[in-house]
Parts: sequence; structure tokens; C-alpha cells
Amino acid sequence: MALLVHSGLVIIPGTIEVEDYVEMDGLGMETTEDDGGGHNIDYTHAGDYADYIIYSGSTSNYNVDFRFAGTSVGAIGLYLVDESNNETELLTINTPNTGDWQAWETVSGTTNISEGIHRLRLKVLTGGFNMNWMKFEAIAGTNDNDGDGVLNDEDNCPNTETGATVDIHGCAIFTLPSSNFTIAINGESCPGKGNGKIDISAIEEYNYTLTLIGNGLSIARSFTSGIALGGLDPDTYELCITVDSEDFEQCFSLEVAEGFEFSGTSSVAGKIASIEIEQGTAPFKVFINNIEMFETIATNFEIEVKHGDLLEVKTAVFCEGKLENKINLFNTITSYPNPSKGEFTIAIPSNIQMVKAEVYNVFGQLIKKNDYDVNSGKILMNLSNNPNGIYMIKLYLDEPVTVKLIKE
Repeated sequence: MALLVHSGLVIIPGTIEVEDYVEMDGLGMETTEDDGGGHNIDYTHAGDYADYIIYSGSTSNYNVDFRFAGTSVGAIGLYLVDESNNETELLTINTPNTGDWQAWETVSGTTNISEGIHRLRLKVLTGGFNMNWMKFEAIAGTNDNDGDGVLNDEDNCPNTETGATVDIHGCAIFTLPSSNFTIAINGESCPGKGNGKIDISAIEEYNYTLTLIGNGLSIARSFTSGIALGGLDPDTYELCITVDSEDFEQCFSLEVAEGFEFSGTSSVAGKIASIEIEQGTAPFKVFINNIEMFETIATNFEIEVKHGDLLEVKTAVFCEGKLENKINLFNTITSYPNPSKGEFTIAIPSNIQMVKAEVYNVFGQLIKKNDYDVNSGKILMNLSNNPNGIYMIKLYLDEPVTVKLIKE
């Protein structure tokens, strides 16, 4: 199964999409109908929260727009969270009743955020609303001509383009969208194959250089929009991506999982075989006597069988192996009533018409033998004229089977 990994850093001024959290507790997520698409949080209850990693290039006052929808009035709070999980309140906002869960309105507030990297917590104070995003805009003063949040006497780049992300000196810095890189990891197909794979794709096209280190490997590759790295053994790898001629690096810790062998169990009751898949790659193909019966993605299923059938279940990956069972229904031969006064019915799970049977007493002496007609999968045996006791009935089927009868 593929694992998706995204960067978590958001630079402000900028917009934080609610789905770009680094940690979340209690919140739901759904596709939004708001302009721009994406996802919104839902099923909000007091105490639920989502954390984001933000970078503020300077200590600045910010106007914060929040995008809400809902059918009742709620409330949220924004907090900065330190390494000990202590919260410092930035602002609180009441959410509006917009009349519908996908009727969206914007509500604003102001706050001050100091320079640096912070953990920002969005906490639900009163639930019952949906939220799509929050947008931070620096409040420009008369002494900040280019409106980048850096005062003129500290701004080394006083003519920064509107909307550019700047450093503490007011100069534009290179950034990428928080979700620019998507990384899919595929583990080994089977143990010992060493065919793990990492697929990397980028939204923005640049001249990227990656390094992958782990399991004794050190790989360097260049790409612009996507690249695949194959032939990897199971291990934990460190992946770092840089952009040529830019001061930029993102690193990820990735695990290539070890392959596994197909495993499962099968049991037979009557003429029905029940299969339970414990580990294997779907879809599963089911064969009876080398003839494919059906294909399924279910991990629990049943199939009708006959005595002597060869039941096989194979996965989508050949090297995982297969589940195999030679059906022996004679292990399920039953007699009733048992004990009885002398008349017994023995169920024969076979399509044969006649069966040879021998009757032995408790001392192992043969006291009767006969050919019995099989009607509707049953034979009738009468020991009424024999003394009470234990008798062993030997049935000559494909393989001899012995049944114990008790006459009382």
C-alpha cells in the first residue's frame, strides 16, 4: 500500500488550508463546495483541535480571515503552542449561522505574531460549524511602503512585489506550496525481492536535486516534475530535496516495508469450504481442480466442494504463494442417533450408490459384513439383534473410514 507524505510548513502572510495540519484530534474532514475546492473540517466539538507549523518573517500585526459555514453559532480560538504544549492565546472568533453546512461566509479578526517558526493551534471552543481556510494578511502601516510587514527602517528591499513572501529584512524568499511534493512508497512485493519503490511528484516544475540515504545506499538524482526510485530493500530512508540555485531544502523520513507471504485458513463443514485470508494482495482467484471459479477482493468467502476436490486460492502477486487444500469429506461422516436401540443412520458425503461395510465388536471380531445401498447420501444399519455394546463399522470408501456405534 502506498504512503502519502506532505510538507507541513506554511509561511505567513498567506493562506492556511485546514487540511494541511501536522496534527489533529477529533475533527472530521470532507470535500468542500466552497470556491476553490479542497476540503473543510466538520463534526466540530469543543476541545477538538488542529495544529499547523507557520513561519512569520517578522513580528507583525495580522488581519486574519476565517471561512465558515454552519447552521448554528460556534466559537474558535487561535493559540501559539510551545514545546511543553502550553498555549498562548492569539484571538477568539465567533462563527456565524450561515443557514447551511455549505453556505460560506468570511469572518475576520486581528492578532500579532512574533518573528520565527511557531506551532499554531486552531481549537474548537463551541462546536457546530464547518471551516475551510484562514488567511493571514500583514497590516501595513504608514512606515511600511511596500506593505510586506517589515518597517521601512528595517526593510533592505523596500520595493518588494505585492504578495511576495519576505524574510526579516523585507527581501523576497523562495517558497513552494506546502503540498508541492507528493511521495508514494511501495514496499517489497514479496520477502527478499528487494523491489521497493518510491515515486515523487511535484506540483511546481523546477530543477530539483534529491538525495536518498539508507540501507547502505546514497543516491543522488535530478528531476523537474517527477521521478521514480526502484530496487529498494526494506529499510528507513532519509530523502532530501533541494532546488537548484535557491536556498531551499525539504527532508522526509520514509519507510520501505518488507514483503510478506500469502497466508490464510480453510475449513470444511458439510459440502461448504470457508476461506479466511489473513495476509495477501487482492484480488484473489479461487480454483477447483485447476479451473478458475471466481475472483474476489473479499478476505472471507465460501465455496461448494466435493470429496477429492483440489481447492486453491491465489493472490494478485505470484511470488506470495497460494493457499491449497485437498478436500476430504470423509472426515465428516456422522451417524445418528448414536447411541441408539439398534437402528442407525450413517451420512455418507459422497455420490456413490453402494458401500461395503464390516461390523466389528469391541474385541475386534468381525460379526457382519454387507453391501449397503446409499440413498440420498445415507445408509441404514440395524444392530437390533446384537448385544448392547460398542461396535466399530468399517466403510470401504475411497479410503477406509471407521465409525463407532453404541447400542444400548
